[in-house]
Amino acid sequence: MQSKRVQILILLLIISVIYSLLSVFLVNDQTDKNSFRESVSSEDRKPIKDDGNHLNGADMLTKKNTQKLNSISEQPTTINTELELPKQFLLVGTRLKTDSNTEQSMVLLSYVGDLHQYFENDFLLNTDMQLAMVYESKIDISFKDRIFTIALSPPNLLAPDFREAEKSYSDFLEMTPEEIGSRPRILEHLIILTPTPYIADGQLIYPGLNPALFQQAGFKEDDVLKTINGKSVTIEAELDDIKKEMLNASTLVFEVMRKGRMITLYLDIPSEALEIKR
Repeated sequence: MQSKRVQILILLLIISVIYSLLSVFLVNDQTDKNSFRESVSSEDRKPIKDDGNHLNGADMLTKKNTQKLNSISEQPTTINTELELPKQFLLVGTRLKTDSNTEQSMVLLSYVGDLHQYFENDFLLNTDMQLAMVYESKIDISFKDRIFTIALSPPNLLAPDFREAEKSYSDFLEMTPEEIGSRPRILEHLIILTPTPYIADGQLIYPGLNPALFQQAGFKEDDVLKTINGKSVTIEAELDDIKKEMLNASTLVFEVMRKGRMITLYLDIPSEALEIKR
């Protein structure tokens, strides 16, 4: 009986030892598993460094657009605000309108070796450049809603003193046809007037000191001249005005009676500037 009790106690002791060993093993195994989970979890919780390669699709698109905008904003913007005239020329003459001269203010331009004469509001050199205003030593040009100011390049070829105003009437009478050329300074360079008993408000005309000008104007023998630029050749005061205008005239308009018919003839007078040596 007593031996059986001893056996039972020994068995219980063995079972207790086995249970203790199993408990220790199970506890250590669970601890290792928890440590592994905590390690993995801590790795997951590490902040991801933003190096541009770990963005999602929306963030990457936003970043690309931002970079593109920054790139555009950093590029220099070049806007051409300069507006130039379509043709470059020299202003070589200006003549202002005066009380005694009903003609508009006039300018003389030099372009590609040629001279061009214009009046206020004319369009210049077959372009949209419009002569807006004429001053003594400059002009204003309107082009594409802007005003350009062009200064005079001296000398002023349209100034009265440039056209040999210092010469006397007798000096002009002594000029040869070659000296007169295509620019009559006085009426006698062009025509000689003779009163006629047949027409009270006109005078017969004959070739002047340069006969070539007579033919150039289209005159013929037996023509009776009545007016020059609207002024009568039979009224002394108006005839004096005609003679004064000859020095600065650019165009002469003649009313002529020819074989009972009234006709109109014209003579364009080139600028004195054509004599300038270039």
